[in-house]
Order: sequence, then structure tokens, then C-alpha cells
Amino acid sequence: MINISSERRSPSPGIRITGVLFNEDGRMLFISDGIRIFGYGTDRRLAWVREGLGGYDIEMESCLAGVLTIQLEEEMGETRKIIRLLAKDGSNG
Repeated sequence: MINISSERRSPSPGIRITGVLFNEDGRMLFISDGIRIFGYGTDRRLAWVREGLGGYDIEMESCLAGVLTIQLEEEMGETRKIIRLLAKDGSNG
């Protein structure tokens, strides 16, 4: 069981979690609610939140070499867009 705590914004009880992913060594956790990604550090505290990625229906594919790869839809039915974020802080990778 993973105990996740935060003094910043983490998914609210009413939010539907759509994806969970660990980095390659299992020390960082990423949670998606379909429009945002929440990154948790090795201390199990919320490290960052990334929103406004330009789409919805976020699917996290992998986190390798410190880079989180996600796909999202900009428009329903269109080709999915691939975005890469740095795992350490959620910035563009």
C-alpha cells in the first residue's frame, strides 16, 4: 500500500483516477485524472501538478530515463498527440 500525502493539490475524493504509473526504479509515482498529471516524489509527497497540456484523455505510456511519455487527445476522434515531461518537475522534456 502506498501512503500518499500532500499539502498542495492532490486528486480530490470526487476525482476519477484514469492512470497510475511508476518510474523505472519504482520510486516516483504519477497519477492522472484524464486532464492533469500529479507527480509524487520519493518522500511520497506531491512534488508537482501539470495541467493545461492542451488536451484531455491523458494516457501515461512510460517513464524511462527520467522522461514521462504521455498521449492525449486535442480533439475527439483526432490523432493522439505525444508529449514528454521531465519526471522530476513535470516541465517539458
